[in-house]
Order: sequence, then structure tokens, then C-alpha cells
Amino acid sequence: MASPRVLVTGFEPFGGGDDNPSWRVAMALADNPPPGVELASAILPVTWAGAWPALREALDVSSPDVVLLLGQSGKRPMVTVERFALNFGQGRIADNDGVAREPGPLVEGGPLALAATLDVDACVAAMAGVGVPASASHDAGAFLCNAVLYHALHGAPPGRRAGFVHLPMLPGQKGASDAEPTLEAAESERAVRAIVAALA
Repeated sequence: MASPRVLVTGFEPFGGGDDNPSWRVAMALADNPPPGVELASAILPVTWAGAWPALREALDVSSPDVVLLLGQSGKRPMVTVERFALNFGQGRIADNDGVAREPGPLVEGGPLALAATLDVDACVAAMAGVGVPASASHDAGAFLCNAVLYHALHGAPPGRRAGFVHLPMLPGQKGASDAEPTLEAAESERAVRAIVAALA
């Protein structure tokens, strides 16, 4: 049986930050791919104009069976897996181009919401199984994390599975306040490797 082709993506730093846990984990998996899968990785720009085109190019190049999208959340105390992507985007904060997107649909005429096609509960269980606090979340909000998940799901070829995982910020990361929960990069990496191992 052929190994599944897995595309893992992260985002560049944004909002004045100097790092991004999703960037760190995606690069770590690229440098040391998990066994049992053919792994490709991509780093996406934090821009409305660039994120989906960069993801689309990575999808075209790697033709993955599984798309595992990673992003950063400064408010969540644990790793979270999203159940739904919403056909709605809003830039309440500016992207790295300085653009604050007006609220509106991501795909005109598209479904209001699309369910992740990875087994969310299995992903949470895999992370809990290696001792990393994890939970499921209803949706990825209205910023670019949600946007790339929606685009990855909308019009995806039959059999391709896609999901989104939010990682807490890193200890000492620029832009994080003392009140925001953090998680060591090694723990976030261990969590994502557990998901990939479960897929394999």
C-alpha cells in the first residue's frame, strides 16, 4: 500500500511578531519527515492576496491525499482542531500587507460552512495520547486560518482530506502578552507528529 501524501502548511510571522509556531512546526517536519508518509510542506504568507494562491500552488505541486493546515492562536490554552470552515472573511486586524478586509464571503455562492474532512476527534485523541493538551473547536474564526481551510475544502478532489490545527503561541514570542497562554515549540511539534502518525 502506498504511503499517504501529506501536505503540512504553516504561516509566516505576522502582526509585528518575530515567530510563529505553525512556521516552526512545518519547517521541523520538513527537515525530519515522519515515517510512513510522503511529506511536503509550505509556508503561507499572512495576506489576503497571497495565502490562497500560495496554498493552491502547494496543492498543485504535491497533489496530497491529506492537507494539514497549521496556524497560531494567541488566545487558546491548548492545541485545537477545527470542525468547520466558514464562508466568511473579515480583517479586524490588518494582514502583513496592511490590508484590513471588509467582511464578506470568501467564495461567492459557496456553502455557508464546510466540515473538515479529517477525523477531528481522532486527531484530538492522537495528541492526548502523547500527553499534549488538545481539544476540538467549532471553527477557525474569520481571519486567514479560516480562509485557507475553506479554500482547501471547497472544490477539493474526491478522497482528499483536509483539516486545520491551531497552536498556542511560543513562550517569549514577540507580540504575546503575559496573559496569553503559550506552549513550547517541541510540544506543538509532538502534537502534530502524533496526528501525522495516526494518518499513516
